Amino acid sequence: MIARKNRVYLWMSGAIALNCMLMIALNLNRGTAVLEELSLAFMFGSLFGHTTVAAAWAALGPGRLIGRVPLSLAWTTLLTAAYGVNLNIHGGPDETLLIGAVLLVQWALLQLPLWTLAISQGLHLRHVDTVNQSGDMRKNQFGLRQLIIVTAGVGVLLGIGRIVVPHYVEELAQLADDLVILIVFLGIAEAVLTMPLLLAALLQRRAVFAVLLALVLIGAATVLECQVLIMVGGKSPPLGNRLFVAINSGTAVMLLLLLTIVRLNGYSLTISRVQQPTVTG
Repeated sequence: MIARKNRVYLWMSGAIALNCMLMIALNLNRGTAVLEELSLAFMFGSLFGHTTVAAAWAALGPGRLIGRVPLSLAWTTLLTAAYGVNLNIHGGPDETLLIGAVLLVQWALLQLPLWTLAISQGLHLRHVDTVNQSGDMRKNQFGLRQLIIVTAGVGVLLGIGRIVVPHYVEELAQLADDLVILIVFLGIAEAVLTMPLLLAALLQRRAVFAVLLALVLIGAATVLECQVLIMVGGKSPPLGNRLFVAINSGTAVMLLLLLTIVRLNGYSLTISRVQQPTVTG
């Protein structure tokens, strides 16, 4: 009999296996423009969405740190392998190493803010049974106030990027072609944008409102992404502005699906610190 708090591993393993099989079977080179956009949304949504959840698992738990960090990296590597197998079967430019590097950068970028919250605020992903049994811990909710602070920080980063990136257009154009710039740009952007959505979906209360707030941020950032990439590449991205809408939408949907599995298995974000003994005179 599997303990309630461990059932999430079974469900997530099934979701990962199914996702990888669908990624391998998907043919990105066939269909109409609409089908192509949907395919890109699923493929890159799977890559970026799973990587965000893997990064969160490494930093916030559950499970022992010594095990979850290498396993979360293996999770990301498995996604890269599925993408590479897809290219070998259906054809297309060999971008496997580039995709793997971008996902690793996304994973690493998310570690800094997540570990900052884990260490400074005691933020962890914990099962409801564990929370109820921890009578020696002071438990507080990670709520809307903290989420708004994180979201505001992300908004500032996006604003800075909108100003700074155009000044390096020529340097970027000399270092890589438009496709490489596009993929790397997307990876970094998804690391920034998925952070508020990740935290919002795992709130103990008012998660729906928080998710809507995070989705509004993603929508606004999508407009900025297209503008910045046009400055960098000098032209509209492939498939036009719909490319960013498709990929960001796919990432948001995949992320919410995975986090729904986590929530249904009883996990949410808690802030916990050991109470300091009270000194009485």
